[in-house]
Amino acid sequence: QRAPELPRRLRRELPAETTDRLVRLARRHGVTVNTVIQAVWGVLLTRLTGRGDVAFGMTVSGRPHEIPGVERMVGLLINTVPVRVAVRPAENWAALLTRIQAEQAELLDHQHLGLAEIQRCAGLGGLFDTVVVYGNYPDSAPLGVEDVLDVTLVEDADSAHYPLLLAVTPGERLGLQLDHQPSVLTGEAATTLLGRFERLLGHLLDAPGAPVGHAGVLTAGERAEILGGWNETTAPVPERSLPELFAEQVARVPDEVALLCGEEELTYRELDLRAERLADRLAAAGMGLVTPVALLMDRSADQVAALLAILKGGGLYVPLDDR
Repeated sequence: QRAPELPRRLRRELPAETTDRLVRLARRHGVTVNTVIQAVWGVLLTRLTGRGDVAFGMTVSGRPHEIPGVERMVGLLINTVPVRVAVRPAENWAALLTRIQAEQAELLDHQHLGLAEIQRCAGLGGLFDTVVVYGNYPDSAPLGVEDVLDVTLVEDADSAHYPLLLAVTPGERLGLQLDHQPSVLTGEAATTLLGRFERLLGHLLDAPGAPVGHAGVLTAGERAEILGGWNETTAPVPERSLPELFAEQVARVPDEVALLCGEEELTYRELDLRAERLADRLAAAGMGLVTPVALLMDRSADQVAALLAILKGGGLYVPLDDR
């Protein structure tokens, strides 16, 4: 259980053109903008966790439509319910949006259930640690009388008791707000995460018919580092054989640990002696230069010694696997 802490807040607005494209895409596919946000957040969580099936929280009105006059009921009736998103890499974005909207529509009659009751029915503890809030608050709301009720939104710095909370506010420029606990996510990491969300949203807007699995979340710099920097392993190779290099190491640090296998520990001197004894036996059995020698052994210290023995005697190591 994490100790309570004040969240930090990162805000950003999408360009008006991007917001317009998002709204038009949602209408074209018969889904809500909220559904688009849920889909992108779900895909992002799968990329960050390495899982194909994720859950996050979503705030809902908590006003059962079957109750007469519920829309005029005064009080804070919002509820937080889990949203489960199973991502299929071969499925395209448009199909994912349609599926998520249909799955959520089936749950509308149950959104009044409290989170504690849902968790009790599921037989689990916490179901999620990130929450998505899609807010659409009017500046004023008519009450059916001459006056109107002015609604003023007041920020509550303690509202985000989850490690991550993404709040989305519609408008001419869609507003994004990421509340994050400092002990879980640094400011730099939060900025990167929100950038990944926008990047996935861009993939969706540019190619809704493309497979979800093709959408990348890496920046150009990260991709170059992974494909280039991490694989830049070229190094000069000594023009000596492995037995010669091993002999040099034995002479340099004979009593240093060379091999650990379970509870067994061998120094370079001990491993060298074990390999030499086996090399002598192999030579007596007829092993000579470039003689193929098959080796079938479980992973162990003796397996390493046997490999060295074959190479020391000039044989050709032929690994076998009985699995």
